[in-house]
Amino acid sequence: MRRYLLTVTLLVVAGIAAGVGMRIEDGHAGPSRAVRSGEPGVSEFDFGATFPGQRLVHTFVLGGLHNRIRCRFVSVTTSCGCTSAEITPHALVPGKAVKLIVHVETKYWPGPELVLVRAVGVAGKRRLNYIFRVLYDTRRVISIAGNPVYLNLGNLQAGQPRRQVFFDAARGRNPMKWDSLTCTSTDRSLAINLVPLAQRRWRLGLCLKRANILGSTAFPLEFRFWWHGRPCPYLLGQLVTADVRGPITACPNALLIGAVKAGSTAGFRIRIVSPTGGVPAHTTLVGVHVTDPKRMSATIGSIAGVPCVNLRYIAALPVGRNKGAITIAAEVSGKRFLLHVDYLAMIRNGG
Repeated sequence: MRRYLLTVTLLVVAGIAAGVGMRIEDGHAGPSRAVRSGEPGVSEFDFGATFPGQRLVHTFVLGGLHNRIRCRFVSVTTSCGCTSAEITPHALVPGKAVKLIVHVETKYWPGPELVLVRAVGVAGKRRLNYIFRVLYDTRRVISIAGNPVYLNLGNLQAGQPRRQVFFDAARGRNPMKWDSLTCTSTDRSLAINLVPLAQRRWRLGLCLKRANILGSTAFPLEFRFWWHGRPCPYLLGQLVTADVRGPITACPNALLIGAVKAGSTAGFRIRIVSPTGGVPAHTTLVGVHVTDPKRMSATIGSIAGVPCVNLRYIAALPVGRNKGAITIAAEVSGKRFLLHVDYLAMIRNGG
């Protein structure tokens, strides 16, 4: 039950053109001073409304029959890592043109965005700067009332009857063509009920089939979109969170190891206690599992009558952030529960 963010992106091709050096298929052009003479200036293109993770392409044309500039382009840079650009050919000569091809992958959070592309040319001892402004506005494919990142089922009590939590969803103002959607999860412990309503709205009902995994957990949710019975090449990932409370709890319920030197070791202990912090009654630990046995080892023990899990962490290479989880299986009065504890460490070089 880890965080999933599954996305499939759609390629939208835009062209190029005359006049101010741009041809528009999707979007529209703004003011431009990079005219056909090839003189340095600013060009702009606006893709308009887009959806998250959409891949876009636009080509700017610099120069042409009236170009009087001769230069060699030495660099092309962008203001965002989600954008790349290339110029071809690398030399601008009188009477000819060059093309600057810009590839954009739109951001996943909604709102307008501006990306700057800068091409630098050299003409003798003169440096020529060409600025290209690319704009777009990310729109949600669907909008769900509440937190746009996490759908929270709230606090649940282990052993109580299943409780369904409802969320209202509506179609977002985005340009993607779709007429229906489905909702599924790779986690079988999550029950899903998606009911279509009028005026492009849906009611989403969620509940846990089994609530024996104690603590704060996350479940992956996937929305698939369809157009005339065919799946669209876009998948929206959403997280569902829940806090399940029971007769026992892990202390601590999350482990921040912090910065550790590569090759060093550190020891930790997780105690299994009652919700009030006392010794749990009729509790036996029956197993423990770690996601990264190369770095983390675990044994079952007890201290002053309190069941515990003894951990040994080895800061093995490579350096950087290392995260994982420990799952503890326990029986309380014959009923089995699972406790989930995440850990995070930052492995650094020695010295």
